[in-house]
Amino acid sequence: MTTTADVQFHLLVKPTGPICNLDCEYCYFLSKEGLYPGDRFRMSDDTLERYITQLLDAQPDGEVTIAWQGGEPTLMGIDFFRRAVALAEQRRRPGQQLAHMTVNGASVRTGDLYASGTVTGPGRDQRGSLLELSWGGADPFPLADGTMHTFLQDGDTVSITAKAPGKNGTTVGFGSVEGTVLRAQTREGEPHALGDS
Repeated sequence: MTTTADVQFHLLVKPTGPICNLDCEYCYFLSKEGLYPGDRFRMSDDTLERYITQLLDAQPDGEVTIAWQGGEPTLMGIDFFRRAVALAEQRRRPGQQLAHMTVNGASVRTGDLYASGTVTGPGRDQRGSLLELSWGGADPFPLADGTMHTFLQDGDTVSITAKAPGKNGTTVGFGSVEGTVLRAQTREGEPHALGDS
């Protein structure tokens, strides 16, 4: 069970336990390596996921800082931190997403629609956007009518619908929004972006 904090807090985590790439003679952690003989001293993916989830759940609104202790986190390698960022992106709540979006001064108004991006899995059937579905345009994907597609084209109509779980097994619908991609407008006498005159 996760408890929600009444105030925001900040944690520093050592994903390598007592292991460090610095040689500070005064460090509190120097003697701790002996407490766990044979341990690899690496935060597991399961522990990383639980940590990120619990940290975000404990502070449901506003900005949450995910920080790592000292210089030794570099020992975990870049893939560890890519996983940490992906988990944070995937798990953050709407208030946290809003704080993330507006921290640089972006304007948000009542009624604005925003999304958290995609939740992508490793398989082709788990790709979450047109850019991913077509692998950046290099790998066309089939539409329901069998035609192959990479990116949206002039005349394409996009319809977005959504639903979410509600109380007691019900679902909440958000209606739908639909739009058609129009041909780019140009100034008189200028060529179209695709070279048309």
